[in-house]
Amino acid sequence: MKITLHNNSIIIRATDYFTLRNGSTEYMDDLTVDAIAAEFRDALDTGAIHTLVSRERDTGDTGLLNVHLATSEGVPGNSDTSQFATEGWRGTTNDVSVYAHGLVRIANVRRLARGYGYRIAFDRVADNR
Repeated sequence: MKITLHNNSIIIRATDYFTLRNGSTEYMDDLTVDAIAAEFRDALDTGAIHTLVSRERDTGDTGLLNVHLATSEGVPGNSDTSQFATEGWRGTTNDVSVYAHGLVRIANVRRLARGYGYRIAFDRVADNR
């Protein structure tokens, strides 16, 4: 499975597949992709505003590990967990950095036209604190 952030969207794409004799494609990680998309769809149903958070590996080729939603308060920092922020680097542990990408409201969750996966579109929300 591969997760990317692109143009106010989170793209979750199945990557492990094999081709059947009849030529159709079977994805081995489709249940994981469906589970992640369902989490974002639940956020859409509530209409709540969230902080978009990513976890990224600092070394190696893996890069973006996952994307999730936190509360609108933001994400605590590593060195001072009482300090929350909705944007910026929030700390690094074991070569994995956590970044807050601002406040968002999920606009829609759609299946990808090609391959197996979902596009989760979001709207940026101004932080009026």
